[in-house]
Amino acid sequence: MENQGRIHKNTFMKESTRENMRMYWYKFSRNKLSVLGLLLVISSIVIAIFAPVIAPFPQHVEAFVDYNNASLAPSSTYWFGTDIFGRDILSRIIFAFRGALYMSIIVLAIAVPVGTLLGLIAGYFGGWFEVVIMRLTDIFLSIPAIILALSIASVLEPNLTSSMIAVTVMWWPWYTRMVAGMAKSYSKEYFIKNAELIGASKFHILFREILPNCISPILTKMALDVGWVMLIGATLSYCGLGEQPPTPAFGQMISDGSKYMPDLWWMTIYPAMAIAYIILGFNLLGDGISDMFNKGRQ
Repeated sequence: MENQGRIHKNTFMKESTRENMRMYWYKFSRNKLSVLGLLLVISSIVIAIFAPVIAPFPQHVEAFVDYNNASLAPSSTYWFGTDIFGRDILSRIIFAFRGALYMSIIVLAIAVPVGTLLGLIAGYFGGWFEVVIMRLTDIFLSIPAIILALSIASVLEPNLTSSMIAVTVMWWPWYTRMVAGMAKSYSKEYFIKNAELIGASKFHILFREILPNCISPILTKMALDVGWVMLIGATLSYCGLGEQPPTPAFGQMISDGSKYMPDLWWMTIYPAMAIAYIILGFNLLGDGISDMFNKGRQ
């Protein structure tokens, strides 16, 4: 009988989870722009993963020179034209998706847990924990983000890793401030007081009671931040502090092409459009996630 009870309980939980997923997907799918954003994000990920297969001239992302086909306008052979070295712009843009997405994933994979943990500690424990953590957060937030990133990246060796370090250092405070405010508010709720009265551990209260209630805003901010991380990364690359040639990067491609505007406009316009494509997708996705959870509470 006990085993049967467990089986029924597990079955009920699985059905409840499926029902919740269906409900959230229904709410998400009602916003057509959010679905469009999801499709743009999925297509960006597919492009990044299968870049060697999709790119028409994958050899053009390395140290490749073909002066016979240099500075060609868009055509049936080179859809996005070629640069001054004869390299296919489209192929280089496709491979640039990899670096942009990789940077965003690594930065957020580090900044979000660090910022969230510090925010939980500051918001729940208060006292000196809150004073020290929040004043440190205020110091970082008082410096313009792009200035801080440029300052850090300029001290380090110019490459993708240095760019990720620079952006990560400037990104965690935003999550700390957001989560600290929510944790401080939730710490006064009855369900937290009840957990404390029955002897629940601090670990349980932080990660089983408070954190689940913060997931929705965190996920929404993460989706919106992907585009901003890419934009900051492109800015560093534009200034020569990101990925170095011949590795393709959006900022570096735009910087190189801007020297030949407006004659070789395709060297700048198409990489800029690629950045806009990714950022638009994640922004629309973030809006959809926000609406989905907010409507779920109503």
